[in-house]
Amino acid sequence: MNAFSDMPSPRRPARARRERCVALVDARYLAWLADADDPRGARLDRLRACLEAALDAQGLPPEISRVYWYASERPERPLPGLVHRWVAPETADAGSSLTLAMARDLMGLAENAGVDRLVVITDDDRLLPVVDAVQLQGATVCLVADESTQDLEELAKSDAAWCALLRQADERCVIRAQDLARAVWGDGVVMIERGGPPPGRPHSDDWAPRHSGADMRAARPRAMGPSQEELAEMRAALQPMVSTWWQDLPVEDRQELEAELPTSRGLPQDADRHLLLRLSQQLGRPLTPGEKKLMRELARDTALGGGGTNARSESSDRPSEANPEPAEA
Repeated sequence: MNAFSDMPSPRRPARARRERCVALVDARYLAWLADADDPRGARLDRLRACLEAALDAQGLPPEISRVYWYASERPERPLPGLVHRWVAPETADAGSSLTLAMARDLMGLAENAGVDRLVVITDDDRLLPVVDAVQLQGATVCLVADESTQDLEELAKSDAAWCALLRQADERCVIRAQDLARAVWGDGVVMIERGGPPPGRPHSDDWAPRHSGADMRAARPRAMGPSQEELAEMRAALQPMVSTWWQDLPVEDRQELEAELPTSRGLPQDADRHLLLRLSQQLGRPLTPGEKKLMRELARDTALGGGGTNARSESSDRPSEANPEPAEA
């Protein structure tokens, strides 16, 4: 018998497990955040360092093991830790391929317990139920946004869907446009100023960066909304397109929408996707957040405000005053 068998064996201190973190980046939205004209000019070799610096500046775990890059253009060269996911240009499918690709990756990473934290960089509010499902799997979701999203109460008035996605996230990371533009579209120098909300969900939604207001980026249309003049121009441009879309719908689809819209907010997903794709193709470009919001309002008003099938059928049964029926001979 071993004389030392009854002696307690010394235990080594347990090693702290490194948190696994993956970033999922919508190339179009990242370019929008940086006020860059084209996501194809991004220096992807500096992207991970920039995101890690932004997380670290707000006290969040900074190490990212892999970046998923969702873009219609393939990167010029393979990069370690970067996986390209091809998605169609937004003008081709209104962003549906992006939504499906990102949703598939989010669910796959969460279900396989592959990550602890998911850093999501997109403004696609259709991912809200996917984010909720990922959180139920135990993953922490961090959304990256700009300084204009600091007042969520005000944001909810102009873009409720985007605000809902921001509220759903466990954490929000603010990155300034000039910092992102310099690191990823400029000389590659990563200089992220410390600031923004504390990690996790703040007690108040009205959190603000710690740096002075003079250093903040000017608010953009997503948060503040268009001016009255811009809104009038947008309405004049979009109303004919929405009216034509409504007139081209089959009678059964119009009746279904007329019955569903009074008890719902916004548009049903299928109708929203169909209308968004149609308007994007007619304009030859993606719709801005303000245009998307106005599009949905116009569609609801058209369906419920006298543009429905009942109003048209009644008017069609009534003889026109300008062209009365001919009198019998």
